[in-house]
Amino acid sequence: MAKKRTKASNKARPTQVGEQMRQALSNMLLEGAIKDPRVKEASIVTVTDVAMTPDLKQARVYVSIFPDDAKIQKDVLEGLESAAGATQREVASRLALRFTPKVKFFADESIREGAKIEAILREVRDGDEEGGEAGEEE
Repeated sequence: MAKKRTKASNKARPTQVGEQMRQALSNMLLEGAIKDPRVKEASIVTVTDVAMTPDLKQARVYVSIFPDDAKIQKDVLEGLESAAGATQREVASRLALRFTPKVKFFADESIREGAKIEAILREVRDGDEEGGEAGEEE
């Protein structure tokens, strides 16, 4: 008898496949399997997340690129995009999926945004400490 899929398992499947793809892509970067020379311009390229569509046909791959330089990030993303076909074939050989998702690369801005928020909070905290001390002198 065939196992019935529940709605909960259908919702979890894109997350599971996304995590498998994230691990496979991370290993590919680590091994140097992505050959485009523009990818090697960055010191560190990290796959931070893979968001799958519910039908598992497309994958949005988010990468963090160091150093945080606009030209290097642009070049690395262009290199990853130009290698997308070869990347998909390699992912297909590493993962047992019925269909290999189409891969699209995006810069992960969360680290930069987190640093901005942390700097703002630090300014607010330092401003409160200075204001508190001035209020005590009165």
